[in-house]
Amino acid sequence: MKLKILKTTLLIICFSTLIAHGQNKLPNYERETIIPQKSPISNTKLNTNANTIRLDSVIYDCVYDYNHKLKYEYSYSSNGNQISEIKYFLENSKWVAFVKYEYSYDSNGNWILMMVYEWRNAGWVAVYKYENSYDSNGNRILGIGYHLENSEWVIFEKGEQSYDTHGNVILRIRYEWENSAWVVHKSKYEYSYDSNENIILYIEYQWKNSELIWGYKHEYSYDTNGNLILCIGYNLENTEWVWSYKEGYSYDTNGNLILYFGMDIFGGVYKKEEYSYDSKGNLILFLKGFNSEGVASWKYEFSYDTNGNLILFNRCMRDKTGWEWVEYSQGEYSYDLAYLLTDLGYFQYHLRYFSASENFIIESKNILLEEKYSMSTLAKTLEFEEITTFYYSKSTTNVSETINTDKITVYPNPANNSFIVDYNRAGVIKLYDMLGKEVLTQTVNGKTEININHLPKGIYSICVISGEKIVGNSKIVKY
Repeated sequence: MKLKILKTTLLIICFSTLIAHGQNKLPNYERETIIPQKSPISNTKLNTNANTIRLDSVIYDCVYDYNHKLKYEYSYSSNGNQISEIKYFLENSKWVAFVKYEYSYDSNGNWILMMVYEWRNAGWVAVYKYENSYDSNGNRILGIGYHLENSEWVIFEKGEQSYDTHGNVILRIRYEWENSAWVVHKSKYEYSYDSNENIILYIEYQWKNSELIWGYKHEYSYDTNGNLILCIGYNLENTEWVWSYKEGYSYDTNGNLILYFGMDIFGGVYKKEEYSYDSKGNLILFLKGFNSEGVASWKYEFSYDTNGNLILFNRCMRDKTGWEWVEYSQGEYSYDLAYLLTDLGYFQYHLRYFSASENFIIESKNILLEEKYSMSTLAKTLEFEEITTFYYSKSTTNVSETINTDKITVYPNPANNSFIVDYNRAGVIKLYDMLGKEVLTQTVNGKTEININHLPKGIYSICVISGEKIVGNSKIVKY
């Protein structure tokens, strides 16, 4: 499993956030300073060649936030392009729609229009729209945003991009529409590259009320393997660039980042991070928050299945003595090993582990079924905080079916010799161990007893499949 390490914000393009996947060779820096591939957006074709399997819906259950639950449903055209997304919240045991997005494409499959609707007075009402234009190479060169005012579309923002002959973005400018005219740049971003197309210079300017209020400049250097080894940052002060910090990076012989440090203008190290990997190149240990004695205050540990999918991470912090590790949070992940991540086209969902200052993007091999996140309490015990469940289908029709997970019940849990799956249709149940290995397959129809007497004690992931659709998943504890 490959690790990408990013910082702070994500790349914001045309007023909507897209996750960019590509080789930028910048392992640890602000996402807005990075253009990861030749086009400034990850993929204008929102879903291509995704007929193998598609993401139908996602359910987010946040227990600590008053049992706050959200659902996202997706639908597709006959050629596999995503054409809509609807968001729901759960109220009185019913899903209530509140926002909808609709997408349109040109003959080349480029996303040219997004409409945003809100549910008002028992109907959908358009509130925003975004239009994109492209050059002959398929690079997006213009994005314009509108909001609806007194039944008329009013322009409020515009973004422009320019490219070099290799297709690398060299200029991004954002404007605001005021008094029937485009004002001086709201923000401006300039990029330069070396002969290997590595970013070597990034400059950002910000305006407010037509006045330049600040600017940043970043210079990058690389080793002979194309790995970033040095970043120098400058602030714009009275029309002059003033050096403000320096960041350094070191790698092992496999090109994995093993050390990051930041230095201030006085030569002091204000930040240090260390990374360790297993023999397959998977990140297994991350240390940060080093004090003057060289002792880390935070520790992150990662575990993987045999396919390289992240199945567990633990975040620990030092206790009050400064020596003992105390578990702070934990993440658990389960997958459908029958499908690869690449089978999803645009919806190649990537695990995203966020901390206060780091944004790890760890790319799984298989499609994700469930994320479970827990945090420690004052009693120093982990308690369930939030869970995200993903539902897929193999259908290539353009209408997404609503998935009803209430019809599947698993009990008792924990179980010893067997447990019951109560499902009102015929289907197949699959069990996976914590390494992602399939250990049991059995047909189900109504109340069906599943014998697990032969399995060792532990936690197992459950996947229920009906009509080539994943209709439910859960976990069972064997004791």
